[in-house]
Amino acid sequence: MTDNNQQQFVQLVVEPEFEITTTQPWRIRRIADGFIPSINQKPEGYMQVGLNGNIYGLHRLVALQFIPNDNPEHKTQCDHQSRIRTDNSLGNLR
Repeated sequence: MTDNNQQQFVQLVVEPEFEITTTQPWRIRRIADGFIPSINQKPEGYMQVGLNGNIYGLHRLVALQFIPNDNPEHKTQCDHQSRIRTDNSLGNLR
Protein backbone atom coordinates (compact mmCIF):
# COMPACT_ATOMS: atom_id res chain seq x y z
CA MET A 1 0.00 0.00 0.00
CA THR A 2 1.18 3.58 -0.58
CA ASP A 3 0.28 6.92 0.95
CA ASN A 4 0.10 10.41 -0.54
CA ASN A 5 3.86 10.85 -0.07
CA GLN A 6 4.45 7.71 -2.18
CA GLN A 7 5.84 5.74 0.74
CA GLN A 8 5.38 1.98 0.45
CA PHE A 9 3.89 0.15 3.44
CA VAL A 10 3.90 -3.55 4.32
CA GLN A 11 1.93 -5.37 7.00
CA LEU A 12 3.80 -5.71 10.30
CA VAL A 13 4.79 -9.28 11.14
CA VAL A 14 4.32 -8.90 14.91
CA GLU A 15 1.15 -6.75 14.84
CA PRO A 16 -0.80 -7.59 11.65
CA GLU A 17 -3.33 -4.79 12.23
CA PHE A 18 -0.54 -2.31 11.51
CA GLU A 19 1.80 -1.62 8.61
CA ILE A 20 5.26 -0.06 8.38
CA THR A 21 7.03 1.87 5.64
CA THR A 22 9.57 -0.11 3.64
CA THR A 23 12.18 2.66 3.92
CA GLN A 24 13.15 5.39 6.34
CA PRO A 25 11.82 7.51 7.83
CA TRP A 26 9.95 4.66 9.52
CA ARG A 27 6.24 5.27 9.87
CA ILE A 28 3.70 2.89 11.33
CA ARG A 29 -0.04 3.14 10.86
CA ARG A 30 -3.13 1.10 11.65
CA ILE A 31 -4.53 -0.43 8.48
CA ALA A 32 -8.21 -0.06 9.42
CA ASP A 33 -8.31 3.70 9.93
CA GLY A 34 -4.86 5.11 9.11
CA PHE A 35 -4.11 6.02 12.75
CA ILE A 36 -0.40 6.80 13.16
CA PRO A 37 0.91 6.04 16.67
CA SER A 38 3.62 8.31 18.00
CA ILE A 39 7.20 7.08 18.13
CA ASN A 40 8.90 8.32 21.30
CA GLN A 41 12.44 8.31 22.62
CA LYS A 42 13.10 6.50 25.90
CA PRO A 43 15.52 8.07 28.40
CA GLU A 44 18.08 5.41 27.39
CA GLY A 45 17.90 6.70 23.80
CA TYR A 46 15.91 3.90 22.16
CA MET A 47 12.91 4.81 20.02
CA GLN A 48 9.69 3.02 21.00
CA VAL A 49 6.09 2.75 19.83
CA GLY A 50 2.93 1.43 21.47
CA LEU A 51 0.76 -0.92 19.41
CA ASN A 52 -2.34 -2.66 20.79
CA GLY A 53 -1.20 -2.10 24.37
CA ASN A 54 2.30 -3.47 23.75
CA ILE A 55 5.46 -1.33 23.74
CA TYR A 56 8.03 -2.17 21.07
CA GLY A 57 11.49 -0.85 20.40
CA LEU A 58 11.49 0.56 16.88
CA HIS A 59 14.82 -1.16 16.17
CA ARG A 60 13.29 -4.54 17.05
CA LEU A 61 10.26 -3.99 14.83
CA VAL A 62 12.49 -2.99 11.92
CA ALA A 63 14.81 -5.97 12.48
CA LEU A 64 11.97 -8.48 12.78
CA GLN A 65 10.33 -7.07 9.68
CA PHE A 66 13.27 -6.64 7.32
CA ILE A 67 16.38 -8.52 8.53
CA PRO A 68 16.40 -12.27 7.76
CA ASN A 69 16.93 -14.46 10.83
CA ASP A 70 17.91 -18.08 10.23
CA ASN A 71 17.44 -19.04 13.90
CA PRO A 72 14.86 -16.81 15.67
CA GLU A 73 14.70 -19.04 18.77
CA HIS A 74 18.37 -18.44 19.55
CA LYS A 75 19.07 -15.16 17.77
CA THR A 76 16.79 -12.92 19.81
CA GLN A 77 18.87 -9.76 20.12
CA CYS A 78 19.06 -6.72 17.89
CA ASP A 79 22.11 -4.46 18.03
CA HIS A 80 22.91 -0.96 16.80
CA GLN A 81 26.33 -1.39 15.17
CA SER A 82 27.22 2.30 15.59
CA ARG A 83 25.92 2.31 19.19
CA ILE A 84 23.71 5.25 18.21
CA ARG A 85 20.34 4.14 19.57
CA THR A 86 18.32 6.58 17.48
CA ASP A 87 19.83 5.26 14.22
CA ASN A 88 17.36 2.56 13.23
CA SER A 89 18.52 2.28 9.62
CA LEU A 90 18.75 -1.23 8.20
CA GLY A 91 22.48 -0.82 7.65
CA ASN A 92 23.00 -0.06 11.34
CA LEU A 93 21.00 -2.97 12.76
CA ARG A 94 22.18 -6.55 13.13
